[in-house]
Amino acid sequence: MTSDSILGVAMDFYAIHGLKASIEFEEPDTADTSVFLYSRCADHTASGDYLGSLVAEGVEKQSDRSRLGYMAMADGNMVIGISRSEKVKDYVLERGGSFFRQFILVSNGMIPSRFFLHGKVERRAIGRIENQLYYIATRHKETLWDFADALREYGFIDAIYITGGADYVFCRDKAGNRHDIGRS
Repeated sequence: MTSDSILGVAMDFYAIHGLKASIEFEEPDTADTSVFLYSRCADHTASGDYLGSLVAEGVEKQSDRSRLGYMAMADGNMVIGISRSEKVKDYVLERGGSFFRQFILVSNGMIPSRFFLHGKVERRAIGRIENQLYYIATRHKETLWDFADALREYGFIDAIYITGGADYVFCRDKAGNRHDIGRS
């Protein structure tokens, strides 16, 4: 984990190295040392319907291209991207992997012209600088515009939104010690 501030937005960066990603439907036991990073990924309605396409371990839970950002996990690899196409989702399905869609924050070094979420809250993202993925968390409440602009300025090529809010998020350091992320 490293910390920095750019354009007045204070952020913590968690480099994702050597991990296998999965989508789970229950919060893991905080004593489970096999879990190195736990956070939300896909949004859902109050009735439990998922927003955006969602695949978990080769089972399609929802097909919806309304959100263009995605994270795909298959064959021991993780990738984020931006596309309306479902080719990556189909690839993941064939290999028994996982996939979810979220809002775009940065695409090819550019931020969208508008955002669908407003107000100031603690923000989260998964972003890419060159071939390195990061989980990113703001240390204070920020607008989505300010968060995306700071990510772009910092050098993120692509970044997708990760729902944060009051949900519990944690990570582990190399020694296996758990660290809570945010004020949740």
